[in-house]
Amino acid sequence: MNYTILECWEKSPGNWVVRIQLNEFISVFCNCDEKPSQEKVNSIAEKYLEDMKNQEENEKTYLKQVEEKNASEN
Repeated sequence: MNYTILECWEKSPGNWVVRIQLNEFISVFCNCDEKPSQEKVNSIAEKYLEDMKNQEENEKTYLKQVEEKNASEN
């Protein structure tokens, strides 16, 4: 999937800032060491979305463990 590049500029030599639209609700700013290609942007976006998914799963697991601990204490 190709993700939309909303903004892109070189903040300083070798330090590019790119704003990527991940979905209809979320856009993120990322840094790159070179002018980002569409392939690079797609890679960054996929990694970001995967990290978000993993974080949600970790939070669900943690909440389940807390609930189980609380239930066993009562």
